[in-house]
Amino acid sequence: MGFFASLFGRSNSGSEDYENETPGTFPDLYNGMTLDLETNEGQHILTGRLSGYTEGDTALTLERLPGALSFDTREMGTTVVVRGVSETMTQFYLRGTVQESTRLVCRLKDVKVKAREAGAKGFKLVGCTCVGQDLQLRGAHYTEIFDGHAGNNYTSEAILATGGIDAVISEFNCTLPGIEPICDQLKIKQICIDNVAKKANAQLKEFDFQNRPAVTDQIIEEIVDAYKARRGSVPMNLMKNHGNDNTLTGISEISLKKFLGGSWQPLIDLIVAGNIKGVAGVVGCSNLTAGGHDVLTVDLVKELIARDIIVLTAGCSSGGIENCGLMTPEAAQYAGPKLRAVCEKLGIPPVLNFGPCLAIGRLEIVATELAEALNVDLPQLPLVLSAAQWLEEQALADGCYGLALGLPLHLGLPPFITGSKTAVQVLTEDMKTLTGGQVIINSDAKESADILERIILEKRQGLNI
Repeated sequence: MGFFASLFGRSNSGSEDYENETPGTFPDLYNGMTLDLETNEGQHILTGRLSGYTEGDTALTLERLPGALSFDTREMGTTVVVRGVSETMTQFYLRGTVQESTRLVCRLKDVKVKAREAGAKGFKLVGCTCVGQDLQLRGAHYTEIFDGHAGNNYTSEAILATGGIDAVISEFNCTLPGIEPICDQLKIKQICIDNVAKKANAQLKEFDFQNRPAVTDQIIEEIVDAYKARRGSVPMNLMKNHGNDNTLTGISEISLKKFLGGSWQPLIDLIVAGNIKGVAGVVGCSNLTAGGHDVLTVDLVKELIARDIIVLTAGCSSGGIENCGLMTPEAAQYAGPKLRAVCEKLGIPPVLNFGPCLAIGRLEIVATELAEALNVDLPQLPLVLSAAQWLEEQALADGCYGLALGLPLHLGLPPFITGSKTAVQVLTEDMKTLTGGQVIINSDAKESADILERIILEKRQGLNI
C-alpha cells in the first residue's frame, strides 16, 4: 500500500502538504511506486514460483465446475469447504494444510478408513475464494480429494445452505463474516487456522508448519466427528443440475506457453494480425456495492471479449466469471468474430483463469515476456487492467503494482483518495507521464469497455500494428 500511503503522507521534511506541491516533486510518491514493485515482485512472483516447487506445476485440464453444488453427499462422503487466500510462504496459512492433507489422503489409507468407519465413502475438499482457485490451478495433482472450485466469498453461503458440507476451514481476511448463523443452524464445524480469520463461534487451531502432519490429523479428526454428528439430522438441499462442463483450469505462464509450443510468438502473431485486438487482465474481488455480486465484472468481461479482446483473470472475481460459464470453450460464442475463430481453432475459452490473487504476478510475467519478445517497454503493450469490483486492500495494492508498471487500471469504485485533488490528478492524469499508467473510474460495463478498447487501439497504433 506504499503508493496510496505516499499520496496521503507528507514530504520527507514533514513541512509541506502534498496539496501545495506539484506531482513531480513528490519524493515519497516515487518511493511508494518502488515499494509497490518490490513488494509485489516478492509477494506474487516469488510466492508463485515457490508454490510451483512445493505443490507441483499447473496443468491444463478440463473439468466440471463447480462440482461442489451438484455432488451427491451420500456418495462423496465427508466434505470440507476451504476459504481464504494463501498469502505468504513465511506464514502458515491454508495452503500448507490443504497440501499436507492431500498428501496424507493419497499416501495413508487410514484417513479413508476413518471416513469410512464414520459411514462416509471418502473425504473431499471443495474450494471457495482464492484458496479454492489455487487448489483448482493444481487440481491435476490431487484429483482424488479435490472436488472443484465453487466460487467466491458470497457463493460460500449457497454452498453451505445445501447441507452437504461438514466443516469449513478458513484463514486470512478474505473469509468474510456472515456464515456463522448458517453454520450454527446446519451444525457445520468451523475451524480457523489463522487468528485473522477467527470467528466468534469457530474453533481456532493455528497452523504450525513445523508440526503440520499432527495439526492436519487433528483437523481431519474434527471433520470426521462433524460428519458423524450431522448425518441423519441435517436435511440435504442439493442442486442436481448446477455447474459448467469443460471449464479450463490450470493456466499459468508456464502451462500457457507450453500450450503455444514453448514460445509467445503464436500469441504475438495473433495480436499483430488483429485476430486478438489486445489483452485485458481482469482481477480482484467481488463487491456487492459495485453493481451486485459479480455483475459488473461479468458484464465487463462480456463486453471486452465481444470486442476481440482476450481476458486473463486472477482473484476472487474469477469465481463469478467461472460460474457464468465464460471459462469454457463453448463461451467462444460470446466473443467477437476474430477472437471466436481463434478460440474455436485452439479449443480454448475467451477468458483464461490464472487462479488466485497471488497469480497476478503470473500475469505480470506474461506481460514482461511479451514486452521482451517485442523489444518494447511494458506501457507500450496493448494491455489493460481492471479490478472492477475491488474490495480487499490487497486488490488496491495489486492495482498500484499495475500502475507502477505503467499499465492503465480500471476500477468500478474509486479508492479512498477523492478528498485530495492532487491525488486524483496524479492517478488519473499525471501517471501517464510518470509511468505510463492511469486510473480509470467507471461503474458502467459498456462505457468502461469502450475506454479500455480505445486505449488498446492507441497502443496498437503506437506499435504500428
